Amino acid sequence: NAAGITQLKNAPSDSLPGFYKLGLWYEASAFACLSRDQFADAMQAEGIAVHAGFRALHQITSRRRFRAVGNLSHATSADESLLVLHHPVLLRDGADLSQIVTAIEKIRDHAATFGRKD
Repeated sequence: NAAGITQLKNAPSDSLPGFYKLGLWYEASAFACLSRDQFADAMQAEGIAVHAGFRALHQITSRRRFRAVGNLSHATSADESLLVLHHPVLLRDGADLSQIVTAIEKIRDHAATFGRKD
């Protein structure tokens, strides 16, 4: 884990999972409040196949067609924070995987300047 990025955990079992995609939890506060989508775009610009996670149903469905029970704060939080690391990245060796951490650190170091017009 890198500061601001946490791997989602699987429940313990007697077998090892075969990951096709790896879920990551993104904490915008660690990246000068860059949105999840801005962070994913920056990672892609660094050549890392990280994408925004799945959208929450109540965020993408017409309110007339979807009746929410309660405020769905957990679903809203996941909608803003879930990232997906795709399988081509997971197939790389350890040296290549260190590029992910380097990209995360680079984005964190420069996050305050993203989108700024000088």
